[in-house]
Amino acid sequence: MFLAAIRAGFFYFGLTVVTIVWGIVCLVVCPALPFNVRFMIVNYWSHFVLFWLRICCGISMCFSGACQFPDRPVIIISKHQSQWETFFLQTVFVPIITVLKAEILSIPIFGWALRFLDPIVINRKRKKKALEQIITQGREKLKEGKCILVFPEGTRIPVGENSQLNRGAFLLAKTCNVPILPVVHNAGEFWPPHQFIKNPGVIKVRVGPLIEPQEDLTAMMEQASFWMTQAMHEISEYELQQDSMIVSKCS
Repeated sequence: MFLAAIRAGFFYFGLTVVTIVWGIVCLVVCPALPFNVRFMIVNYWSHFVLFWLRICCGISMCFSGACQFPDRPVIIISKHQSQWETFFLQTVFVPIITVLKAEILSIPIFGWALRFLDPIVINRKRKKKALEQIITQGREKLKEGKCILVFPEGTRIPVGENSQLNRGAFLLAKTCNVPILPVVHNAGEFWPPHQFIKNPGVIKVRVGPLIEPQEDLTAMMEQASFWMTQAMHEISEYELQQDSMIVSKCS
């Protein structure tokens, strides 16, 4: 435990220093740069975070199962267990626009720099207005050939728990006739939310089949929820342990 705390301390020290330097550079140079160049700068930072996490905390990743990576704009919906996926997904789907809660942009340096990525910023307390922003701004971003990233659970959900999916991403898909691409991972088992210490290991990521837009919004949401639940059951070490415990008790 002591060694894990030391390693986490090194990780956060490096993350803080690099983020401050990166943020200041972005604030100085990004106003004069086109979007693609700004996104590339952030990608370097995201790659560094994942590299530094592997060096300090022994956390890497692998793709599990037959993953599909479309060559057209899609709406990506991802499980939200950790901070890890906010870095990782930026390095996989390029270019990508993230739906963010407004509070994040108020974080000094880091939040200010994120504004240069043209995120879709919403106020979660004003749900109707937030939905309108996702549809209006999302439509424009998709027309520009960019993917949209939404965490449909709305907040980070602890390992082993499920949450109902919000309908914003699905309504956007239906309105713009763009497919949904579900993504699951078990990052929360290695980088738990609101915990300082990180657990070494390999994060499993699975990218699902495209869910084509349908008139029946509920059917789309149920299809996505079913696939994500099943996929999580297959890749999650926590859920596999729970199954083993149940089998042991039954035996």
